[in-house]
Amino acid sequence: MSDGSSTSAIRPPVRRHAQRSGFPLFLLICLAGAARLAWLAILPRGAISLDLLAWKAVAIALAQGLNPYQATHWLNHPPFWMEILFGLERLSTQGGADFILSVRLVLIASDLALLAATYLLLRTLQPAARCTRLLIIGYCLNPLLILLTVQHGNFDAFSMIWVVLFLYFLVRFRNSSDAVDWLWSAACLGIAIYVKQFPLVLWPLLVPGARQLDWRSRLAGPLLVIAPAALSLAPLYVLAPDAVAQNVLAYRSLGNTFGLVGILSLAGYDNFLPLYAQVFTAVVLAGSVAVAIGLWRRDWRFDSDPVLFSAMLLLGLFTLGPGYGSQYWFWIMPLILVCYPNVGVGFRRVIWTCMIIVVVTNVFEYAVELNLGRFLFNLAPSPTLQSLSDYFYYPSRHLIWLRMPMTFAAFLLLVTLLFTLIRCFSVPTHVADK
Repeated sequence: MSDGSSTSAIRPPVRRHAQRSGFPLFLLICLAGAARLAWLAILPRGAISLDLLAWKAVAIALAQGLNPYQATHWLNHPPFWMEILFGLERLSTQGGADFILSVRLVLIASDLALLAATYLLLRTLQPAARCTRLLIIGYCLNPLLILLTVQHGNFDAFSMIWVVLFLYFLVRFRNSSDAVDWLWSAACLGIAIYVKQFPLVLWPLLVPGARQLDWRSRLAGPLLVIAPAALSLAPLYVLAPDAVAQNVLAYRSLGNTFGLVGILSLAGYDNFLPLYAQVFTAVVLAGSVAVAIGLWRRDWRFDSDPVLFSAMLLLGLFTLGPGYGSQYWFWIMPLILVCYPNVGVGFRRVIWTCMIIVVVTNVFEYAVELNLGRFLFNLAPSPTLQSLSDYFYYPSRHLIWLRMPMTFAAFLLLVTLLFTLIRCFSVPTHVADK
């Protein structure tokens, strides 16, 4: 297979052979790690997000021998993160390590692992491209990714490591037709879902490969996708069926301060948001089945198309759907960086424009918003910063207006991804295979 993103704005197709370039990756990891550790050293002790406080509450529940799925409402996913918190709580209790610091260091390690996975996928799609500068600016020194990791303290990077590896093995399979690569991709998707449920929407990407395999592989693939999450939740469900059913299986984020739901809230349709959440879930389910049917009939034209589709779908989940958290930008940032060398100049300008708006907006929020740790207030407390914090308190309408430029930037990026994919999918097979 060959690669590209449109008939007019695509780099020449190349065969996919991963290059051995460990030293540039080592330098990138060192730079990214140094940037995150430097911010960790600067960050005031009081700049602690609500999520970090939630993980502390989960750790306390674990230390008391309680089931945190039942004793708290902070765990809405399979038990991967609970297991990490259990280990860190033991390290804190028995070894004297600071719990919050330990969480942040583990998240920095996951962030660096995601950088390595992103580099691997990027170099596989574009072996000849110079991606070092792109990753320095877009990842290593990206203020948003640093804040998400060090200050916010959420664990989406762990899931995205496996999403990126899932796409990497899909690209390998497209060029090797080796069933082992396809099974590895299914396993990576399964581990990603075990960390957090959102990657489940990417399952249709496995369909084109399944068409080429025998029935044993077709059976093993879905099992690898669902088994990690299902098997890990089963004993928890037995111990606390109501808590797991409510907090995990039926969990739906209902935030209304960003994207389409933010606009609906400003228009006075807040009461319709629970109904909209149900309708949106049904649309996503029906849409995933439709995409799977389409991909069974016709495969992607270019190796980068699954990455473009993943970025579009994950962006659509929190731009068009209910619920938003700034940590969701971890879902698409690595994928957008991978897409960057595979698209034309016009799309690249859209990426830079949108990402600048997103980064600037989020840096301001992390500086003043109480739930996110407000680093600027903790660095230099003042009545003015306190007033800003109160003014943009979550979930105020002021916060929706603050995020409106970011909402429109997300819409622009979403539409650009959609039309790029449409152009790619419309390329005749004999052109794509040249």
